[in-house]
Amino acid sequence: MGFGVGAAFLAGCGANSTPSASQSAQPATVHYLHYDTGQQVWQDSFNQIFASFAQKYPGSKVEPDVIAGGPLPGIAQKAIAVYAGGGTYEAMYGHFTIISGLLQADIIQPIDAFLSKDKEVKADDYYSAAMEKMKGKLYGIAWFTQGKELFYNADLLATTGAQSPKQLEKDGKWTWDALLDVAKKVTQTDGTNTTVYGFNVGYTDPGTYANVLYAWGADFFTKDYSKPTLDTAQFLTATQYNVDLVAKQKVAGGGAFPQKTLAILLGSGSSTRGWDDQIMKPNLFKIEHTMLPKGPAGRGCAMANNCMYVGKGTKVPDAAWNFYKHLLSKDVQPQIVQLGGGRYSANKKLKPITLFAFEDAAVYAASAEISRPTPLIVRQTDFQKDWADTWTAMTTGGTGVKDALTQMQDKLALYLKEGCIC
Repeated sequence: MGFGVGAAFLAGCGANSTPSASQSAQPATVHYLHYDTGQQVWQDSFNQIFASFAQKYPGSKVEPDVIAGGPLPGIAQKAIAVYAGGGTYEAMYGHFTIISGLLQADIIQPIDAFLSKDKEVKADDYYSAAMEKMKGKLYGIAWFTQGKELFYNADLLATTGAQSPKQLEKDGKWTWDALLDVAKKVTQTDGTNTTVYGFNVGYTDPGTYANVLYAWGADFFTKDYSKPTLDTAQFLTATQYNVDLVAKQKVAGGGAFPQKTLAILLGSGSSTRGWDDQIMKPNLFKIEHTMLPKGPAGRGCAMANNCMYVGKGTKVPDAAWNFYKHLLSKDVQPQIVQLGGGRYSANKKLKPITLFAFEDAAVYAASAEISRPTPLIVRQTDFQKDWADTWTAMTTGGTGVKDALTQMQDKLALYLKEGCIC
């Protein structure tokens, strides 16, 4: 349900509302901008989360203002419109792809002051990769976070005589070159058409592609975000290798995992619920799960975060923080795992939770230990669009890899002048 936006807004909505010395808030209503995927499991899980919050803090409740599906940027657009009209939110549903818009609009506040007075939640208990910061201030700790691993059609690999990635990982031989060998064996063609692809990954998404880059010691930016690094030898080598997988070897870049036209997918636990329905229940094939392959520089795992944000101008900051803590707590993990989360936890003390037999909790735990923040800048939308266009140009032959990376380097240098989320 939604709530009406009153005309009277806290004077100077850009000012932070700071928490009181006491963390035991008075009963209050938390107006929360909420995103609903439309899935029954999503609605049921969040209703349970809202109910358990009300039970934990008697007299308090969450009143969601619901955005019913659609592109995620619609969350930021709705929030900005509400603030422009004089309204506020205590809390907002967040995603790493939209925080830049909320920061630019100056409608969310740092949570450092809440943390400094809280005896239950300590920043040191959380992976740095599961936090969102800007200019030294902490704006978010993920209530839902996920990394990337490999899922594969074990039956398809077995029938083609390809080696098991899980066994190769156990033997210390799971590398990008080993993945290429497996992908070549399982790729199938009909004339000039590829009917089954050996491997695929979301190449056009920079946050996903970062998982590939780490294996070569590359990244989009220096650690301090002082400059982009697409002009490095490591970035060029990693990208040429993967462009070749698509354009030269033709073993990557297409296919659909549930339709048995893709053998190995670099994916995440958030897809497991769908695969259980689409693949496991109809017994289409056996899924196995393992780590990302190693490259010349090892491997790393980029964390994709859903944080909640505390709105500027909230009239009940303590209640807003209590709801924030509730989403981070162990209490709601049974609901979050139903949403596809819980495999990774922002909290180092919480162990991975799995629902399906094909998932390997040890893979999630080991991936969390090598986690790194997804590269984020203020102009993230432009970054994402331009990288997608660059990847397409490189793989279709429109632009050579080195020239395309040079052009992208120049664009990122310009975008970076407006800052990073780091």
